[in-house]
Amino acid sequence: MMQSSYHISEIVLPQEDFTCLGQNGVKDKSLTNLSKLNIFIGENNSGKSRLIRELVSSDFGYIPRNYSLFRLNECIEKIKNEIKSFGGKHNIGIQQVTTILSKFNKVEQLNGTTDFFKVLDSLNKAIEDMIWSDAYYPSITTKEVGTAFAEIVGRNLQSVSEDHKTVLQPHSFSRIYIPILRGLRPIAVNGEKFEYVDVYGKRTLQDYFQGASTRFEIFTGLTAYGMVKGHLLGNLHQRKIIREYEEYLSEFFDGKPVALIPSENPEEVLVIKIGDEQERPIFELGDGIQSLIIITMPLFLHQNEDVLLFVEEPELLLHPGLQRKLLETLMQQKGFERFQYFITTHSNHFLDITLDFPDISIYSVKKAFDESTTEEKKPDFIVENLSHGDRSALEQLGVRNSSVYLSNC
Repeated sequence: MMQSSYHISEIVLPQEDFTCLGQNGVKDKSLTNLSKLNIFIGENNSGKSRLIRELVSSDFGYIPRNYSLFRLNECIEKIKNEIKSFGGKHNIGIQQVTTILSKFNKVEQLNGTTDFFKVLDSLNKAIEDMIWSDAYYPSITTKEVGTAFAEIVGRNLQSVSEDHKTVLQPHSFSRIYIPILRGLRPIAVNGEKFEYVDVYGKRTLQDYFQGASTRFEIFTGLTAYGMVKGHLLGNLHQRKIIREYEEYLSEFFDGKPVALIPSENPEEVLVIKIGDEQERPIFELGDGIQSLIIITMPLFLHQNEDVLLFVEEPELLLHPGLQRKLLETLMQQKGFERFQYFITTHSNHFLDITLDFPDISIYSVKKAFDESTTEEKKPDFIVENLSHGDRSALEQLGVRNSSVYLSNC
């Protein structure tokens, strides 16, 4: 399988309080039908933000897109049958054979492909233990039993296609989280001195991610100065990335050349020059352009990587025209082919624009409580995949038919 198509099609939610509502109302832990862009909607306090924060910081199980577990499960069944046959031929006790087989469940019963490695490790450990055990078999030594079982497993796994082997290798994603708390203005942290200390990032980390084990990047915009400066002082490839990003930004200023300048003034402010205009601090741009920069800058710096981007309400401060431009960038920008996005939104404009793009999935998130009479109820959260044009999606955002549907007719 080519790396460019390594998108996740299904995630096994690691959180106990999140449940997915599947077809016919069946509840399970699998977030299915994921696309390149995945949008989570719901009323305030419904659990949307909590869900994507859990995803960005959790070591969740997943299944890649364009990948079927059928052939792998077929291989597993062959291994099981050969082990059973071998055990019967040499009068090996049922208990010993069952111990081995219990380590090798079907992959679809696991926590995505990531747990397949745990199964293999467990199976190999059980075989190794058998080799060195003091069990007695009438017609064969324990070492021969273990060696035979290992050969059965290895030979059958060799029959799995290279496609499957590639998919089953541990895969590394760059995870980027863009929180609501974001901006380009430097913050005064020592009296009246303004510095680019990422107080937004520190606050976000403290509030939501204490003890998180999965590595990810929080981008709030306050580190933009350092990012640009580091790339401009870096190698040829890094400088080229900044030039490409400047060309992208020029589209918002009638094609006029744009230069990003990490000015070494006392405030260490990122300065922008547009065409023949006088250069200005980047935060003097319109708020919508600033917001667009915060979302797109880290993506340009991670081009051609496997990236999972998590964004809280990307439509903030964006005119509908800029919302469309942002979607076009996410879905069509060269170098972003291997990116996959998970966002929350309250914007009916943003949701409406998605109808013009393929490969987008929409999910509703709702909070639910049990029927107990206690005053300290712990909520559960229900995630449901909605099809394009599903009226309930717009109703949850308070949108009437006339405001969106009729304008599209």
